[in-house]
Amino acid sequence: MCAASAAPKQWLQHEYHKVPVTAVAFLTREIILAGEGRTLIAYAWESGRRLWSCRVFKSQSIHGILVCGSNLVVWGGCLLRAIEVGFSNLESIACEPRDIIRIDDWVLDATHLSDLSGILLITAHNALLHYSWEQMSSGQRLSGSHACESLVAGSNCILYSAHVKQLSDSLYLIASGTAFGDIVLWSHDRETEVSKIHHTFPAHEGSIFDVRISHFVCLPDDESRRRLLLASCSDDRTIKVWDVSDLNTESPSLANVHQETGFGQKTLAASYSPPCLGQAMAHLSRVWKVRFLDDTPLSGSTGRSHGRHGELQDVLRLRSFGEDATTLEWLLSPSADGSFELHQLSACRPHTGKNIWSAALGPGLVATGAADGSIAIIPDVGHPRAESETASAVGSVELGGADIRSYVFADHDILIGTDTQGQICEIGLSEASPPNATVSSHIDPVPELRGYSITASKAGVTFIGNSRGQVYAYLRLQQKLVKVAEETKKVTGLFASAYGMISLLVTIVGSGIATLLHCGQEESGGFTFADKASLPMPANRIVTSFVHVLLAHQTLAVVGTRDGSIVVFQVKSERTEGMPQCNGSAVRPKLIKNVHHGEAVTSLSYKLNSDDTRDVIIHLYSTGRDGTFAAHRLSGDGEDLTLETVHQLSTPITANVEGHAITDGGHALVWGFKRDTFVSYDLVLQREVMTVKCGGLHRNWAFQLENEGGALVWTKASQVFQTRQRDLPWQAINHSGHGREIKCVAITETVPQLIATGAEDTDIKLLTYSSDALTCLHTLRKHNTGIQDLKWSRSGHYLFSSGGFEEFYVWRTSHGVPGVGVGVVCESRHPRSGASDLRIMGFDLAEDSAGSSEFTIDMCYSDSSLRRWSCRSGQWQLVGEGSYLTSCLTHALHGGGTLLTAASDGCLASWENEATGDLRWAHRHHVHQNAILAAAQCAFRDGLTMVISGSDDNAIGLTMCHVGEKHSFGSTLIPRAHAAAVTAIAVVERLDEDAFTFVSAGIDQKIRVWRVTRDTGDGGVNALRVERIATATTAVADVSSISMVKLSDGGHGFLICGVGMDMWRLELECGLQA
Repeated sequence: MCAASAAPKQWLQHEYHKVPVTAVAFLTREIILAGEGRTLIAYAWESGRRLWSCRVFKSQSIHGILVCGSNLVVWGGCLLRAIEVGFSNLESIACEPRDIIRIDDWVLDATHLSDLSGILLITAHNALLHYSWEQMSSGQRLSGSHACESLVAGSNCILYSAHVKQLSDSLYLIASGTAFGDIVLWSHDRETEVSKIHHTFPAHEGSIFDVRISHFVCLPDDESRRRLLLASCSDDRTIKVWDVSDLNTESPSLANVHQETGFGQKTLAASYSPPCLGQAMAHLSRVWKVRFLDDTPLSGSTGRSHGRHGELQDVLRLRSFGEDATTLEWLLSPSADGSFELHQLSACRPHTGKNIWSAALGPGLVATGAADGSIAIIPDVGHPRAESETASAVGSVELGGADIRSYVFADHDILIGTDTQGQICEIGLSEASPPNATVSSHIDPVPELRGYSITASKAGVTFIGNSRGQVYAYLRLQQKLVKVAEETKKVTGLFASAYGMISLLVTIVGSGIATLLHCGQEESGGFTFADKASLPMPANRIVTSFVHVLLAHQTLAVVGTRDGSIVVFQVKSERTEGMPQCNGSAVRPKLIKNVHHGEAVTSLSYKLNSDDTRDVIIHLYSTGRDGTFAAHRLSGDGEDLTLETVHQLSTPITANVEGHAITDGGHALVWGFKRDTFVSYDLVLQREVMTVKCGGLHRNWAFQLENEGGALVWTKASQVFQTRQRDLPWQAINHSGHGREIKCVAITETVPQLIATGAEDTDIKLLTYSSDALTCLHTLRKHNTGIQDLKWSRSGHYLFSSGGFEEFYVWRTSHGVPGVGVGVVCESRHPRSGASDLRIMGFDLAEDSAGSSEFTIDMCYSDSSLRRWSCRSGQWQLVGEGSYLTSCLTHALHGGGTLLTAASDGCLASWENEATGDLRWAHRHHVHQNAILAAAQCAFRDGLTMVISGSDDNAIGLTMCHVGEKHSFGSTLIPRAHAAAVTAIAVVERLDEDAFTFVSAGIDQKIRVWRVTRDTGDGGVNALRVERIATATTAVADVSSISMVKLSDGGHGFLICGVGMDMWRLELECGLQA
């Protein structure tokens, strides 16, 4: 029996969502408005704090926001709503929405009248509508009465974009972009009620996704002439700028010009095209939006820029926003022959995944909203500047014609370098913009440093090695050079470490022994060092990094090698007035092989949990040219010394990670080179901090980390360049979401709960939920295809993920890792990962014992096969396999002591083990007419198991399964449970032994809560009573999965995933009282 009832109390309460940002607008310079699904949210963008939110529509997403003084107009689809906003400061903001207005067509663009008495709308069929409010200009409250007037009737063309621009009190110019690459430019005079079509022309080879009309501008070829420009962007990845100044021309209508539909040769229409001033191939994929950054050409002291040949020229800037999640800045400037060209000035990728859906311009700011649910605020510097101008060269003139051989930072704005003539130089970096440098020398050239030298620096002391084996220390403040060591051969490596004191590791050519020095400065300014210790390196290991760990009763020298290994030496030492004295020997090294997968270990650092006990735990951090950042737990001593990797994940730099730092705020930052670009990345905030195009890794370079940026110096074409960043390139709000559709979600049962989401972008994200926000901890990058399924072990220590190409990975988590919080390591990779194009559609696992690392995993494959694997401490063994007809298996469930599967033929099947160990389906039960897309189970005390299933047939199936000597199945359907496919189901909680609640969601974006009660007198499905007790609408499109969440106050919640994430609270007490 199935019934619908209305609950007297609120079952469902919306908590939080992260969905694509489909509209943005600046309310003030400090406040950004964002349309997130059906909700309008105001943020103080500098802090990222949410100020207020307003549910504008019942289910329709917001597509546009227009600010009209103290009023807002919000539209989505064919709905329109006015909102009155009042505020005196950021802490006191109030909004009052008015009645929703339904229009006959979709709204594409709107603009307000100059007197703010109303707005003009352009629709998807090129109709112009006027919408006015009574008494708006007098500042009184909105009355709710309105007048909606159709000024120009629509046509039979289908528009993908439009822009309406007011040219005078009565004249409006409209640009319309069609689905077939045409632009219609027309005007309407409200005073004379005359409409004219000025241009109708084929503009692009693809659909036109945005058009934008500029203000009147003056261009250099005729500075006395005021012009109108039109920018357009398209499916063909180009942006174009057109001169549409001549509004005296009239063009035939689109219907008269076109004798064909779709794309193709349009010679007649092309004759009505305005002049194209410039065009450029813009993005890697479709271009969604384009905006003019300047209302007038930049001229005089603020608007002229230097061209490539040094001449002054007037310019106009644009920004484009693309499917590739990047925004590009363009310069429209004259070329030598008098024509115009579009040049790319800069590129910025403030979002992950794909699709910047919305953009807005503010005073000196550009805002973007994207599919990853984040908002980026990008400062607009207000004047064009080519990338080559952001770095300045330290030329050979200042160095007397000699070239700088090597250099290193000795302070945040001071580099110490050596040139080919043996001169030691101090290079001072300035705070100017663009930056410049001063070069000075305070000591005479050192003949021993001519031709070859290498440098390293720590704590203000710069070490310099030469080809003769000599090592010097340069004391900058004392302007003094001291020889600290003399080896027998050429010095090939200097590695400095400063934790309490300065240590130096020296390697020489052809030797397998590294030399360790302890160095220090006396209060008088003198320089001292202890006797050196020899560290015998394992065979064929070349040192690439080093850190010195100082403990109370021992010191450790940790060395990274070129083959990706880490070597730990215990150096015998005694402390003398705070300085350890080496006795020249070291305990046999502990070699940990292949930590960075055969690639060089580029940097090492550490943190202690205590500095005064023998039982100390050391967290060692490393980066490598395998593109990973790792944390290791180093414990024990002597022969019992162990190193356990507790965190190791790939970074977005992908390869050539060259350094890292753990900031005072606990953030782990890494930096390195991604192709020809230097990148600094914050692993905690999951965002780029600094990017500089410098040519790539293979050059001399030095980097000094600073707050929100740093200073980079590099050599290119025998010159030394520098650039400095003190502010983040953009401010992010709600960052670190998936940029593609989320396919699955899994949440641990342990506290604190970890949320794992897997998406089509091949990433897995680990998140936590607290304080009404989802916070991304890590992004797991290992899969090469979209994620199909995720599961946690009961202990929450292991996460399992499956995808296409038979990819299957096991991830191990560790809590309390300094610098990263939760450590994650890829514990195991399935041996057949990447072996074929089969997808592992779903899987279920059984733990051999609680908290163990031994699992039995049943995997469903897209070729209808089922395989059972045993995973024991990373070792895999095939236990059994079987095949199910010709339909694709979609889910595996361990229920009632047996294995159940769901398939694309709408059937459930139970499986048995044969004597040979293989699997055979024993019973097949038909439930749905179409594929089963969602399945969950609930066990009863009498041994029966209920499987709740959702399907393409829009129904929910309740199947009672009894598996024993004789398999028996019985089903009842809830037909039309949703208006579209049911794609997600989760069991909430057992109210008692014979009742439970579950949640369903589907493509119709509806959430429904159901209560199932079973009559214990009858074990069949006829004894079930099903009630639909709550319904709500989610902003998440293409819902794929649901998982239950334990909220921070102990309440029950669930997370819905699809194109975004949506958190809801479920009040079970309502059902108990109903």
